[in-house]
Amino acid sequence: MAKFGENQQVILKKKSERAELQIIGGLLKGEKISIPIIDGLRPTRAQVREAVFQIWAEYIVGAAFLDPFAGSGAIAIEAVSRGADEVYASDINPELLFTLRKKLRELQKKRPMEIGWERIIVSSEDFREALSEHFVKGRKFDLVYLDPPYGKGFGVEAIHLIERYGLLNPAGRIMLEISKRERHGIDAALDNENFVLLKKYPHGDTYLYHFGLLDEGFDEDE
Repeated sequence: MAKFGENQQVILKKKSERAELQIIGGLLKGEKISIPIIDGLRPTRAQVREAVFQIWAEYIVGAAFLDPFAGSGAIAIEAVSRGADEVYASDINPELLFTLRKKLRELQKKRPMEIGWERIIVSSEDFREALSEHFVKGRKFDLVYLDPPYGKGFGVEAIHLIERYGLLNPAGRIMLEISKRERHGIDAALDNENFVLLKKYPHGDTYLYHFGLLDEGFDEDE
């Protein structure tokens, strides 16, 4: 999630305390998500979403995808739109989850044959609970997108838990979205983890940190 802002690809229109996001790629390209405007909600701008899925273009089809800070659900819907095989999305905000589930039902009714709708699983959980549940159920993921509230350290905590629980497949990748102000503490915070920083991607006030497992021989500028 990022700050509300105008963009050529993301349409954010304030309408009676709601805003609109547009899916920008895959089978659901052009579909819109209407979400409530909530304090602290920062839907990921289309520019950033497009950057994420360009980086992951060769990995997304058939991937097991995890989004434990789902918010608006735009990233999760974008992932299934672009061919992810399984998408697990969770959040603790009931209003956002109600909106996301409603939108998924609408899309399923509108386009029943285009997407395997059983592949996207939405749950009401704190990220810690969600990661623990995935561990207990033996799930592993190819792609993990972490977009926690800025400035709370939740992203680093989530990465610690992903490493502890062994939730990432050997060639899997993690993308962490943080604010520009947070970037200086990330490297030190993750210095002892079993991950290698592949690359940093600045996007205005947003930074994307791309990680892989340390023992997989990734090049840092991959």
